[in-house]
Amino acid sequence: MARQVHSPGPAALALMLVGWVPVMAQDLSGSGGTGLASPSSAEICGDCHRAAQESWKASGHAHAMDSRLFQDVLHYTGADLGAEARRTCLGCHAPVAIATGDAGLQTKVSWEGVTCDVCHSIREVSMAGPNPKARLEFTRMRTGPWKDDTPGQHGALFSTLHTTSLLCAPCHEYRNALGFPVVTTFSEWQASRDGKAGRQCQFCHMPSVGRVALVQRVVTTPTDVERHSHCQTCHLASGPGGKASQAGPGPAIVDAGLRVHGQLNLHEIKGSDSTELLTSAIQAQLSAVRDGGKVRVNVDVVNRAAAHYVPTGSPLRQVILEVRADTDSGQRPMQQRVYSRTVADRDGKPLEREYLVFERGAKVIADTRLAPDEKRSETFLFDVPPGVETRVSVALRYCYSPLAKTESQRSATFLTLSAVVR
Repeated sequence: MARQVHSPGPAALALMLVGWVPVMAQDLSGSGGTGLASPSSAEICGDCHRAAQESWKASGHAHAMDSRLFQDVLHYTGADLGAEARRTCLGCHAPVAIATGDAGLQTKVSWEGVTCDVCHSIREVSMAGPNPKARLEFTRMRTGPWKDDTPGQHGALFSTLHTTSLLCAPCHEYRNALGFPVVTTFSEWQASRDGKAGRQCQFCHMPSVGRVALVQRVVTTPTDVERHSHCQTCHLASGPGGKASQAGPGPAIVDAGLRVHGQLNLHEIKGSDSTELLTSAIQAQLSAVRDGGKVRVNVDVVNRAAAHYVPTGSPLRQVILEVRADTDSGQRPMQQRVYSRTVADRDGKPLEREYLVFERGAKVIADTRLAPDEKRSETFLFDVPPGVETRVSVALRYCYSPLAKTESQRSATFLTLSAVVR
């Protein structure tokens, strides 16, 4: 049986991420709302917001907590570093658990990772102090980047914050107690060309799509159509005389009522787990020629579209450029270039586990990652006798974690190239 979330009570629950400093907050729920609990499970939100919930369920945010890889890391963190370090992990991977005092993870909503009511309860983000802090108010008033919504189950408050990258900072920028910048994605974006031009994170990671087109993905069965037609009684645009225009089943999903919102940001929130996004961000060009008794391979790699370093985020991620030269004689030599950060503790000892970097990271020994707009020209030489045909293959792999136990957790190949040299 699914566990029910424990409501924080009639008063607003307000707190500060990442430090979780309780603050006083006004209850914005008002007296005319319903009994909708806050924080609510995403399943409750999906009763009305089906399109958004369905796309969110495929996101890294939805699986930030129940990921098997994260569960392994959480286990090692608690065992090696103690309960407080474990809470640091949960602060971004299960914010509701920390907010509601459910560090034991007894409620369903705690297992929903970065669930709906995390992002849509943020009122402001402060950059004062060593780490960004988000102020959450769990009430029946949800915040978001819309100006024309009038939901029946809760209030809706337009938030300029939700249209900016600042919304992402609390979990995508982090300094540990030693002052070492462990996660620097937000500040990387700030320093980039896109950041300076005001091109926000949402532009790539939550692109807007026509709401009608998105709803059509979800409203596929007679029950969906019936449910959607019912919801339109509250959400339709006002017609002549200020009354909501009526719509029947079937074509109702593409009528003017849905265009109240016009565009909706995709909640899949694609990141490094998306080969599509990686391929659009990183481009490569291959040339291979014979050079006497060798085959010379040149690979140009450019971070064309990511407004942050690649890789970014978790400190021990890698992108590996792998070049092979296969011949009919059976030779299969391989060479690599690795784009990554090497982090050490205060004694200069390299750290090989992410959770140790979060706690003990003190200095960067090497940083070979691809900066925004950076181009690298890599050269590889293979000993191949003249006259031997050589099949050159190039692959770019994104490596997620040295703790990964399965191939899908370990890496994903997102770009391949090939050439033949005679």
